[in-house]
Amino acid sequence: TVGYKVSINTGGSDVMGVIRKDDDGDTTHVELLNAGENAPIGVALTYRVAGPEPKEVALSFLNADGEVVRRYSSEDEAKEQPRLMRLKTEPGVHRFVWNMRYPDATRLENTALSLYWGGSTVGPVAAPGKYQARLEIDGQEWTQEFEIVRDPRITATDDDLRAQFELLIEVRDKLGQVHDLVKRSRSLREQISAWESRLNDAGNADLANEAERVREQLLEAENNLVESRSRGAADSFNYPPKVNSKLASLQSTVSYGDSRPPEQTREVFAMLSQQADDGIAALQQMIDREVAQLNQKLAESGVPAIG
Repeated sequence: TVGYKVSINTGGSDVMGVIRKDDDGDTTHVELLNAGENAPIGVALTYRVAGPEPKEVALSFLNADGEVVRRYSSEDEAKEQPRLMRLKTEPGVHRFVWNMRYPDATRLENTALSLYWGGSTVGPVAAPGKYQARLEIDGQEWTQEFEIVRDPRITATDDDLRAQFELLIEVRDKLGQVHDLVKRSRSLREQISAWESRLNDAGNADLANEAERVREQLLEAENNLVESRSRGAADSFNYPPKVNSKLASLQSTVSYGDSRPPEQTREVFAMLSQQADDGIAALQQMIDREVAQLNQKLAESGVPAIG
């Protein structure tokens, strides 16, 4: 227990609680002392681990077609998951609450998605339908079917929510394609930069200049997809958003509320998807052509290849 008490004003009476450390020893949560807590939002599962303590506990969620939506493991980094989504291996009865989200799109380090545009890489919530939970403990498996149903208070139909989910998956996948290729390009630029220094030290200025040219061309091609100068929310006012920020913003717009996406969102996605494809093709061509030619020149000079 952390030595702090908290007071939450609900408009009528104060709710008292204590801040407790989670099992990882770093993150914390508030435990209420004089009030009940709402049930967690998601699919709540209870599982039992018999002794002795297993090496790994894993929990997978599958859709109606038997495809794995998400897989969690006790070996995952605890800090990467909310407290109720951490699997435990200690003998006893444990609870796991799946937030019903599909995996996120790839995130880029040191590149901020504009808060002004409402950008996000978070994965979409699963659509209503039948699913399975599969528990794995040291090679043994147990499967349980369950169903996700829509909130009865909303007016949207299951078909509406499935249409929303399908568009969100398309947006997530396209944003992931952009970020995956940019991450690869950044890795190549880092390697090229390291070789520039070594080539200069070795007196091979011509090849060092060629490496610098390729590195700058990669950065230029990247900048058709992402704004590499953006480091924080305020940069949305300093630099125009690129296609990745626009896709991330569209994701937030489509996921806002429980309803069928308006036709305009599909038109916007078609436009952004084409922009992304053009930028991806240009950057991929740069990698395939320029980096390959640079590698050939490096090989002729006896320098190990990049990539």
